[in-house]
Amino acid sequence: MVGDATLAPFELAFSVNGTFVCRSLGPAGSVPFEAVNPVREFSWHKDGHGFAGWFYSSTMRDHVGYESWLEQDRLILLDRDPQVVAITSQPFWLHRHDGTRKRRHAPDYFVRLSDGGAPHRRRPGRRRDG
Repeated sequence: MVGDATLAPFELAFSVNGTFVCRSLGPAGSVPFEAVNPVREFSWHKDGHGFAGWFYSSTMRDHVGYESWLEQDRLILLDRDPQVVAITSQPFWLHRHDGTRKRRHAPDYFVRLSDGGAPHRRRPGRRRDG
């Protein structure tokens, strides 16, 4: 389990009904991210190189945005997974100061599982126990 000291440098910013809320990562675990608004606009460019669109999710009974073929494929897989009960695109900004400057990232998706948790993504080749 990740401790408070590990989570302390991270802050989340998310939008609820058009109002931005900031919280440290630890206490934000109880936020229902499946009910937040996307924190940024999707990239829609006529004659552009991207492939953005809306996927109708039977899990969400609503449309979920994507910005590439890969993201669309992931949505299809998530929508078919019986453990997935909610999917949200661009749910929050993750902020962290790296010692030189402040950085931020908006994850493509937040996924809620039927047990109330969220899946954790690991980098390939990295071990948790070593």
